[in-house]
Amino acid sequence: MSEINVRATNFYIHSNDVATANNVDTNTITATLRDDATPVPGISVNFIVTAEGATFSNGRQDISAITNEAGICNVELKSEVAGHILVKAVCYHGDFISTQIESVFEEAVEGQETLTATVLGDNTAAADGLDKIVVVYSLKNGTAPVAGQYIFVNVSGSATADPTTIMTDDFGTASINITNAFAETVIVEAEAVLIGVKAKPVELIFEAVVSPYTIIGSIVSNNASADGTSTNAVLFKVTDTKTGAPAMHKVLNCIASHNLSLPDGQYHETDLNGEVTVSCTALVPAGDYSIEALLYPNSDTNCIVEGISFAKPEYIKDLIGIVVRDNAEATEGKGDYCQIQYSLTKANSLDAAEGHNIYIKVNSGNVTVSENKLITDSNGLASLKIYNSVAESVTVTATTDIEDISEETVVNFRKPVSVTSGTITSDTFCSLDMFTSSQYDFITGHSYQFMLSTKEAGDVKKQMCQDGYNIIKTSQSCQIISDPHYAKFNDFNYDGAIAKCTHGGVDTATNVYYQIGDYSSLTYTLIIIDLGVN
Repeated sequence: MSEINVRATNFYIHSNDVATANNVDTNTITATLRDDATPVPGISVNFIVTAEGATFSNGRQDISAITNEAGICNVELKSEVAGHILVKAVCYHGDFISTQIESVFEEAVEGQETLTATVLGDNTAAADGLDKIVVVYSLKNGTAPVAGQYIFVNVSGSATADPTTIMTDDFGTASINITNAFAETVIVEAEAVLIGVKAKPVELIFEAVVSPYTIIGSIVSNNASADGTSTNAVLFKVTDTKTGAPAMHKVLNCIASHNLSLPDGQYHETDLNGEVTVSCTALVPAGDYSIEALLYPNSDTNCIVEGISFAKPEYIKDLIGIVVRDNAEATEGKGDYCQIQYSLTKANSLDAAEGHNIYIKVNSGNVTVSENKLITDSNGLASLKIYNSVAESVTVTATTDIEDISEETVVNFRKPVSVTSGTITSDTFCSLDMFTSSQYDFITGHSYQFMLSTKEAGDVKKQMCQDGYNIIKTSQSCQIISDPHYAKFNDFNYDGAIAKCTHGGVDTATNVYYQIGDYSSLTYTLIIIDLGVN
């Protein structure tokens, strides 16, 4: 192997001698360009030979290659004539610079098998698993091609050879494709195993995939209020990766993080400066958000801008809950219901706060609500229905997206109407226990309507007695009125007597006191109606 390093403003070339002069076997010519110790990528280097019978892999006596990130580029040289072939290299880097080297080829020996590897084109490819490098193998005996021989190929690293076993054709040649999904330098080895002839290893370079365009992003306005209308803004700029020039009329697919909205839409086109400004809004909660911009339709090029901050809005004044339907009858399923109407207003005016969420919680496991999340309409209003299978008071807590704005509202559920009966057989002033076989659970704070009727011979009559003679009396454990336990039937009219429970509980000893008069031996029916809280 010979090497001549000719310095010309840090410009070097090298030849990996010695190939066979059979017009198939090649020497690799490597050029290196540096600024002092710094590699110079992206420079075109022209290689030239003038010797008869010498050509590059393109079949010509001149070829060009571009320096990679290491400032290096390679070409392949072959020759029909043995000897020293002069190779010149020229490039422009601030000025024209050149250097040269002699590449050595040896005579082909008849009766001697040789296996030569030649890289078609550049020995560099993108590490994307798709871009391929083609290696062609030529098997000869002296100068005569050898057909029908198997060549086994081995590739280092993560590269893939397709196929790994090839057979020479009538011209003694066979080719293989090499791909790689990882950026690395790999060595390809091959052997014609039946005759024990190996090829000189080939070095291939797979480079990290670099998008032709680059996106950068920056926040140009920040800390807007999270009120659904105030905006922050992000500036995205698209440039040519190699030159840094603005990339105009490129479409960006902008994807906002959760709870962030883009009022101008998802797709944006860059202007003549390669720039586009994307506005965004947030409707609470306050916090930090992000926008990802992807080059459309190639989503491999992207940029994520984080730290887009929205502050807690201060314009919400109050949340008010008004009970518009109360004292519903407790029933299974969605029967009778209580109803609350919520109103959300702004602090700086009487304007309604539209489009805000109201979240609902209740303090009873017996309750079902129409919705767990309400959204205020254009009037700032939202309505909630509450269902219950148990007679009780229920506290409904409503909160907004803004944590310190909330409202607690109490609704009440009453018992179904209770009807009990008893028969009077005495003709003197006496009492009748209306709960000998049942009981009634009175609820503190609820009012109750007591109605007493008689039924004789199929006719319903209302008991007409003097004031004070007809009295509902409860046991000591359940106070219906504070005087202390009596509800009088004043001229017992069709409405009966109404009294309020001040100490609830289960009562099994509610009695009816009466004067018989002309209504002995009648069946009396006591109807108790829970009026709820009023």
